[in-house]
Amino acid sequence: MSAKSKEVLQTIQLRYPCQSLAFTPDSRYLLCHSNDTEVTVFSLEQKRIVNVFQDDGCVNGSCIAICPNGQFVATGSRQGVVNIYPLDETLSQKQPVPLKTINNLTTYIDSLSFNVTSELLAIASSTVKNAVKLIHVKSATVFRNFPLPMTNMGHITTVEFSPSGGYLALGTKESTVLLFRVKHYPNY
Repeated sequence: MSAKSKEVLQTIQLRYPCQSLAFTPDSRYLLCHSNDTEVTVFSLEQKRIVNVFQDDGCVNGSCIAICPNGQFVATGSRQGVVNIYPLDETLSQKQPVPLKTINNLTTYIDSLSFNVTSELLAIASSTVKNAVKLIHVKSATVFRNFPLPMTNMGHITTVEFSPSGGYLALGTKESTVLLFRVKHYPNY
């Protein structure tokens, strides 16, 4: 939408309904994950679709997130699969290879969020209770100590890190927001 005229500037036609959107940090591209397997890459400078790629192993897409440093893109599916790709490969390759595929959750991925330094990725599913995982992006390993066993967090619908990375917030179907301190980051 134009700020001056309040008119729609562009309409992007996809083959399948759009499930989730993410802008690259430099605002040059918009990535649209469909409810099928496709991710469409739209160039805001060229005002056209520049790539469509298949999300590896995906049957039905659910969400997409791009890390703040512009290095990685994460995709989630209704089957619980999360892929982490190099962002630059997704901009041009038809079948980019994920750096890591995470299968630790087996239900619909509702939310993905990278922290400010792009070191951590939080993933969540609201289908079952306590379905949240933290991933160290560089090593592509899932933290085993989160969440703690016997912690009743409810059905998590959304995850978000604070701007400085010191907090992780989890929103739930039970109308609560759980706030965790990420002690590795001194600022909130």
